[in-house]
Amino acid sequence: MNHGHAPSWSGMVKGTVLTSLLAGIGYFLLAAGTIHLTSNGRDIATVWPANAVLLALLLDRPKRGWGAILVAGFIGNAAANLVTRGTIEAPLLYGVANIVEVVIAALGLRASADEGGIVHRPANVFRLFLWGGLLAPLASAFLGAGTAVLVFDEPFLRSLITWYASDALGLLIFTPLLYALFRGDYGRSIYEMRPRQRLEMGGVLLLTAATCIVVFRSHQLPILFLVAMPITLTNFRVGALGTKLAILITAVIGALYTMHDVGPITLASSDPRFQALFFQFFLACLLLGELPVGAALAAQQSLLQTLAERERAMRLMASQSPDLLLSFDERGICRYALGAARSLLGDVPKAFIGQGIECLTADPVVLVEASQQAREDRQGVYLAEFQPRNKPDLHLEASFRATVDDRGNFLGTLASIRDITARKQQELTLVRYAQTDDLTGLLNRAGFLQKLGTAIAGDERGDICIALIDMDHFKRINDNRGHQAGDAVLQEIGARLSSQVRATDAVGRLGGDEFVVLMPRCGWDTAREIGNRLVAAVGRTPIVLPDGGPAVTASISCGIARYRKGWTMAQFLSEADRALYEAKGAGRDRIMCA
Repeated sequence: MNHGHAPSWSGMVKGTVLTSLLAGIGYFLLAAGTIHLTSNGRDIATVWPANAVLLALLLDRPKRGWGAILVAGFIGNAAANLVTRGTIEAPLLYGVANIVEVVIAALGLRASADEGGIVHRPANVFRLFLWGGLLAPLASAFLGAGTAVLVFDEPFLRSLITWYASDALGLLIFTPLLYALFRGDYGRSIYEMRPRQRLEMGGVLLLTAATCIVVFRSHQLPILFLVAMPITLTNFRVGALGTKLAILITAVIGALYTMHDVGPITLASSDPRFQALFFQFFLACLLLGELPVGAALAAQQSLLQTLAERERAMRLMASQSPDLLLSFDERGICRYALGAARSLLGDVPKAFIGQGIECLTADPVVLVEASQQAREDRQGVYLAEFQPRNKPDLHLEASFRATVDDRGNFLGTLASIRDITARKQQELTLVRYAQTDDLTGLLNRAGFLQKLGTAIAGDERGDICIALIDMDHFKRINDNRGHQAGDAVLQEIGARLSSQVRATDAVGRLGGDEFVVLMPRCGWDTAREIGNRLVAAVGRTPIVLPDGGPAVTASISCGIARYRKGWTMAQFLSEADRALYEAKGAGRDRIMCA
């Protein structure tokens, strides 16, 4: 059976065995070395990093794999205590206390591990101090101190304090370092660094080591405060991984000098136990000061990387998008431009940065109004159509919406601009079809009335004239030559009428054989002249029909009226209609003015 790439059972077992061996051997070596260096064989060691090995391994693995690691650690603990202390009771009891501590800490820190790092966020650092620096070591301290009393007759309170301090420091200092090491964070980070960054990391760590040597060798001056300076520098220049190493370097160098009764720690007291507690307190203060700063910097860097990735993704999408995004501040000045600025506005995006909304179009009124509406209604989206200054043949649509900060304060507006030229042309085409006479191509009744209404609304001097036109005896043409011939005559008359008017005039067919001409900004003399041209153009030349028969002689009657202020369209047309009937009554083929 093909299992694809799924891990085999033998591979899982092999991985569990190797991890368990690492846990047992690592625990034994660290525990034995710590007891030998910091304990007299009877009391509790002043620092205990061994539990950090188990905790780091547990946090990097699912719960179902914890059992083998804990058993291996218990065996390593028992072996180390047996070798260094020479008793069987202490290894078993101390082992139980340490396993309890590791399990409590692992359960409490599991959420931080699931988020990708136990000290990469301020909240995770708080969890580390709570579970690894307080609750877990405090729980095991009672068991450990009780063992010290039962087996070695050591004072309970002193044993309790020593156990708690040593285990808390061990977990706080070594767990982040070992967790990152087991996960491969150090190898991956160093591999991804540029050569200059690797040199910088090595330099600040060497500076930390050199500073620690100078500080802890000094037997006259209490200059412990100097240690924080290179660690803080490491925090800012290298990051959390470098800070963990810097604190470890400080702990190792400080412990070695202090155990040999050298350095500023020994100036506080000649009692080795007090020196150990004082050194533990110093390291705790260092951790409390540096780890939260490192976590905040790591979180900030992660946020900046996320924002940079989003910006790159946005720029990539915008470069392939037909739209344009413009960000305006509260004064209406463009601060950000992204997208198809050249194809929409005729220039590169950066050309609009620092410019106002007015730079987009020659008539910015609608844009300014939409922007102001978005400012007043910060939840709404407001649209404005415009033609760009550099590409007046395009029709664009801008969608404005307000941008606000976390407190709801107005920051500016964001405009999304898109090309609606095709849609606009389609709309105009539909409007034109709706307002055009199918037979003659002139305005139909609806189209003409809209033109007339617009002209009346914009008239200030009362110089609008209309000519209402009827064909003379059109029924005879339909009866004698047929409707097809009648349609041809209407088409030709419409063309002749259009050829005699001004560019500002509008010709329409109201229905049947009734035509109309709108003449804005036109006095009586000009209106009569145009009316005479219309009558002459129709009657002067017979109309040749497509059926090849005899040409048709046609004529029209025309009634002209001039608009009077206060008239409705119906009154205006009625006045022209009255003049038309006067022309018909006077013998047709002529004009009459109302």
